[in-house]
Amino acid sequence: MNQETVKQRVVNKMGLESSPATILIVGLGVTGVSVARFLKNIGVNFSLIDSRMQPLNFSQIKEIFTDYDIYTGGFPDSKFIGVTHLFVSPGVSLREPCIAQCLARGAKLLSDIDLFAYCTDAPVIAITGSNGKSTVTTMVEVMAQSAGKKVAAGGNLGVPALDLLADEIELYILELSSFQLERMTALKPQVAVVLNVTSDHMDRYSDIEAYAKVKSKIYDHARTCVVNIDDRRVLAMVASEQKQLTFSVAKMADFSVREESHTQWLVYGNKAVIARSKILLVGEHNTSNALAAMALATTVGLPIESIVSGLMHYQGLPHRLQIVSTAHEVIWVNDSKATNPSSCIAALMAFDEKVILIAGGDCKGADLTELAAIIKQHVRVVILFGRDAELIEDALQSTVPIYNSETLEGAVLVAKELAIAGETVLLSPACASFDQFKDYQERGNIFAQTVRRIAA
Repeated sequence: MNQETVKQRVVNKMGLESSPATILIVGLGVTGVSVARFLKNIGVNFSLIDSRMQPLNFSQIKEIFTDYDIYTGGFPDSKFIGVTHLFVSPGVSLREPCIAQCLARGAKLLSDIDLFAYCTDAPVIAITGSNGKSTVTTMVEVMAQSAGKKVAAGGNLGVPALDLLADEIELYILELSSFQLERMTALKPQVAVVLNVTSDHMDRYSDIEAYAKVKSKIYDHARTCVVNIDDRRVLAMVASEQKQLTFSVAKMADFSVREESHTQWLVYGNKAVIARSKILLVGEHNTSNALAAMALATTVGLPIESIVSGLMHYQGLPHRLQIVSTAHEVIWVNDSKATNPSSCIAALMAFDEKVILIAGGDCKGADLTELAAIIKQHVRVVILFGRDAELIEDALQSTVPIYNSETLEGAVLVAKELAIAGETVLLSPACASFDQFKDYQERGNIFAQTVRRIAA
């Protein structure tokens, strides 16, 4: 699709021909800059704003957008007056007063995903959920590559959606967060899935039902809905008239699990597709992820041989139950991507023996009740660090021995003193990382570096 065709599609869809437009991009993070670069390339004018005085890479951003108005250091009301089209980055809450008032005055809310949808006719797989999004996205990507497809994967994962656009791409796979879903309207995926819904981002939503309602938007225009029937909130999202494929680790479904001759199989209909032991990722949550990936891949026509090959060769992503050392017969596992209680629970359930758990950070207002019960059953010792360590300790009510450290590095040193041969030390924080780190990757890297240093 040439640039002029892209521009014409965007202009038509945004309604820029019918009346003068004032476009404001809020947030100069990865997504905001991606939108700005895209609009600049097709010759559409806009302004940019960020609440930070010095956003990351600000000097480079100013060089790229020298001919555009950029304001930093806050969200003054004056910058939102007269705005007709508003692109709000996922990291910025729509409840910001100036944004809410701008929308109330009639500004049209748009997203990078909307622009992406305007500009491609290739099939799109759309994936969301509280946990497992990145794993399933990259798992399906490996399946598609095994089938010889020209595939591009991104969105909330890695590369922004707009940066994926290319004429040669035959299949797009988008990971979408709740923040992206709440501000998009145009995407019509060939197939979509909500993997699960558990308590997360309660600092941005009034309750879990409001959060689930946003997640359900991914199904609104999907041709086929892949549904996890083990999750009651997901099951309630899809209307009976919508085309569905179901998956379950515990019940009869289109994609399910069954045991034959002491071997657990992943099954499509009545056909055993692959033995669970052939999949490298551990834990029941990854069985569920594999079933979801199979359903998505089948819907877009990937051959069963490529699906099986993808499952057998997929090694997982960093910071997700990643073994970083086995020195001195202690297994150190980096699960820094566990940024909410449910993902920590899934990690703990993957181990047969009790572990030493390192947890802590920003709880984001999450309910810790279920996590506390699971810790009591699956953890020998807890070592807490980070801003909400005290909240977690209060939730645990002294059901297991608890140690505290101001830093993650200190927590690793405490674990080294406590661990015995054959034991597992698991970093699975159950919290966001932003109280002490740039992101969960930095947290996981520091954990791995500290472990390797003390193990040397």
